[in-house]
Amino acid sequence: MAMERTTVNPWAWSVEMGYNQGEIVSGHTRTLYCDLMVELEGTAVG
Repeated sequence: MAMERTTVNPWAWSVEMGYNQGEIVSGHTRTLYCDLMVELEGTAVG
C-alpha cells in the first residue's frame, strides 16, 4: 500500500517561512505529525 502525505497549514505564514504546521501520513494507518514551536526569552525555538 502506498503512503500519502498531506500538509496541514491553518496559517499561511508557516509556509512562507519554509515549514508545515503539521502533516498527515496515511496508508495502512493514519498519523498526524505536529510541529512544535515555543518562544523562550524572545527567541523562537522549534
